[in-house]
Amino acid sequence: MSSFASHILPTLDSLGVWSYWIVALAALLEGWWVTGVVIPGTVVVDAGGALVRLGHLDFFDLVWFVAAGAILGGEASWHSGRWLGARVTLPRNAAFRRAEELVGRRGPLALLLGRFLGPVASLAALAAALSGMDRRRFHTWNAVSGIVYALVHVSMGYVAGDIVARIAPYLPRLALPLAVIALLVLVTWAVTRQARRGAPALLAG
Repeated sequence: MSSFASHILPTLDSLGVWSYWIVALAALLEGWWVTGVVIPGTVVVDAGGALVRLGHLDFFDLVWFVAAGAILGGEASWHSGRWLGARVTLPRNAAFRRAEELVGRRGPLALLLGRFLGPVASLAALAAALSGMDRRRFHTWNAVSGIVYALVHVSMGYVAGDIVARIAPYLPRLALPLAVIALLVLVTWAVTRQARRGAPALLAG
């Protein structure tokens, strides 16, 4: 595992506490509807969970950073939605209509469910603000959803990192650079997919 970490993650030790802030910022940007349509924050959070398994980050510290970022992203969506909703007509794309329907059917529970529904994640809080959801109810469920999101995705990343750490010693040397290339391709695909989905709504906004 140490050999794997030294090849794949050579700069993590020098980042130190900044690793937590970077992952938290990604969670925040995905939770805010303005940037959430193009920022694949969940991919970064899952990667942070893998770093916990590889020994570079602490599990509970990362969970609290991610939860704080996710909660702040939801709050940013709520307040900007309340402010803009009374002044401009916001774009109603397919993802936003899904978020509105989810809020209409599930109420505040939509804030929790929306965290795990891709493009809807950054729009559920916005839809809640525009639907007139009670402020106290929103703040409570936004906090709960942020904590659950952090626990689930950091744990998922930890499991993925554990699988990689277990199979790495049995892989030939050539597999390590191939794994890096595959990871870069995956991240590039995720960013491109998010950008293609979110660009029309972002430009319209």
